[in-house]
Amino acid sequence: PGETFIAVLLTKELSYQIRGDFNRNGKRTVFLVNSANQVAQQVSAVRTHSDLKVGEYSNLEVSASWTKEKWNLEFTKHQVLVMTCYVALNVLKNGYLSLSDINLLVFDECHLAILDH
Repeated sequence: PGETFIAVLLTKELSYQIRGDFNRNGKRTVFLVNSANQVAQQVSAVRTHSDLKVGEYSNLEVSASWTKEKWNLEFTKHQVLVMTCYVALNVLKNGYLSLSDINLLVFDECHLAILDH
């Protein structure tokens, strides 16, 4: 929908901040979504409308076992990270990525965040 397209346009506008080497103070853009389905949709939108490298993370069981080194490899390979909220929470809680590493944080369906989400 339109909101996704606007988020992608903003991502592209700020993409000069995420094209650099992650290990040399490069930033990453993070899309937070509610479900694996939405991860796939957002990934598709970003890939369709940009040349950015997009990583997709929807399985908490799989990614929870990843080491800091494995995550660092993902952050090095991908400029845009599309993940479910639970995966993102795990990444932040474990210190694999800090908020200062993120240039743009997009909340998909953010109106859902005011209830039990």
